[in-house]
Amino acid sequence: MSEPAPSLAPIGSSPLKVRKKNRILTADDPSGATVVRGTPGQDVAAVLETAGGTWRIQSRVDDVRQVYDRNGLTVATLRHKTMRGTDVELPSGESIHVTTGNLQLFGIGCKVGDLASARAPFLAPQRYFKLALNDALLGRADRDLLVALSAYLTEIVVSAQVSAQN
Repeated sequence: MSEPAPSLAPIGSSPLKVRKKNRILTADDPSGATVVRGTPGQDVAAVLETAGGTWRIQSRVDDVRQVYDRNGLTVATLRHKTMRGTDVELPSGESIHVTTGNLQLFGIGCKVGDLASARAPFLAPQRYFKLALNDALLGRADRDLLVALSAYLTEIVVSAQVSAQN
């Protein structure tokens, strides 16, 4: 019988230290408290948890993934655009673009619109990366969802960049 997962701290500060170990994604705040946990799902690509909610990311169908809340309502759509990143589309009509941008000169990393940026350390970038959240993101009502999706999507981009270097 597995132990229950420890409780998650509320999201309130930046940067987050994001890592993936044994297929479990975690994002820790500067004090070391875990604020995001992502695990593989049985019938979905991933389950993301924060203190403010739980979301399920559907497996990709035609470069599109739906994101559902615990009630089964669609809260976001992820559209992968080959060679151009991923768009996070919210029900309000807002679209947030996740891309590597022009960060190649400065090492491994990516941007989540104007809301967050990820940067892996120069030495041993495969171990973890820092996800810097701006004040606009921390002040949003949907910050838990957006921070969880940012950690999930930036981990995919950073892992791909690390693999491409090896």
